[in-house]
Amino acid sequence: MSRWREVPKAAPAPEQPCEGMLQQLRVELAQALEGKRAAEQQVQALQYILDQRSLEVEQLRTKSELSFLHLPTRPQAPEQLHFSLQRDVQRFEEEVESWQTRTAPVLESLVVRVRTAAGSLWPGAEVEVYGSFAQGLHLPASDLDIVISACKQDSVTALSRLEALLRNQFYVSSTTLLSTAYIPLLKVQVKGTHAVMIDISVAQSQHSGKSCTALVQTYLQRFAVLKPLLLVLKQVLYAFQFHEPFKGGLGSYGLTLMAVFALQQKGTAWEAQIAGNSNRSAQALLELFRFYTTFPFLSPINPTNLPSPLEPDNPPDLPYLLIQDPLNPANNVGRNTNLGQLQAILKACSKALTQVVSGPNALVQMLSAARLALLKGD
Repeated sequence: MSRWREVPKAAPAPEQPCEGMLQQLRVELAQALEGKRAAEQQVQALQYILDQRSLEVEQLRTKSELSFLHLPTRPQAPEQLHFSLQRDVQRFEEEVESWQTRTAPVLESLVVRVRTAAGSLWPGAEVEVYGSFAQGLHLPASDLDIVISACKQDSVTALSRLEALLRNQFYVSSTTLLSTAYIPLLKVQVKGTHAVMIDISVAQSQHSGKSCTALVQTYLQRFAVLKPLLLVLKQVLYAFQFHEPFKGGLGSYGLTLMAVFALQQKGTAWEAQIAGNSNRSAQALLELFRFYTTFPFLSPINPTNLPSPLEPDNPPDLPYLLIQDPLNPANNVGRNTNLGQLQAILKACSKALTQVVSGPNALVQMLSAARLALLKGD
């Protein structure tokens, strides 16, 4: 027997991967994870779009007895169209006025909150409401326009200070300062059932909000049909997301001037006809669409008798809307409005009115058919 015990040999150590291989594996794993996250985000985005479209279709279907995808194309007799449209315009105006009455205390309390905040920063500052709320033309989607006077600071500095104060208030959801806009603007999103957007600006030489409000009120007194007409037209622009000038849309003041200009073209005889017509709101809406579907837009929309300094140098290639401001003839109210898109909306709505059939929701049918026409590129 051997005196030497046999010592077992140790098992060889497993081969270790080199550092380069490990780095490559890390890179591939990171790329795989990033691809997975991107795919998940894309699926979520597509699902969100699908949900939004499904919700929109369902809302339209619940508002109308007809699916907007199967609207009949036969025209309705003029008297039937006037009756259906007048009924809808009148009901819409009544619903808006009822909503305005219910929400007035909420909006007025917001004005008081802004007034208190501004007063804490600038004792003696004046806070006033202008625009749609002051005119009685605001809709659920309308912004609450507020202007601050006598704050003794430049607009951007003043709005920055006010933003810092309001941002921490319990009723504020978010704030956005548009410091580079023609009129610097602080947009404040309010929490709660009535998710109002407050637009706050500072009075300055080029700020004409209060003057515009006074002018619109004189137009409303002159044309009895103007209020229901504007409420419907504003809702049309909201439906097409074409109501914000800084996004290429048309604001309330420009829309009002367009409506007044169209009413003026008909003259006193047409105004007398409207005044004695039980379907006057419907007729005014039809006439406005007809007027602007044939209007050349080569010269300014000018609701005054004054000469216009806004005549374009190259009318056939005009890409934007020309609306002369009665308060400042050199100011083009439509300078940011995409003319081509506006014309497409007006033509689509005008054509869609010929597809309205007797039954409920003539305005919903018009909007649905116009949307479908624009999507198809008709």
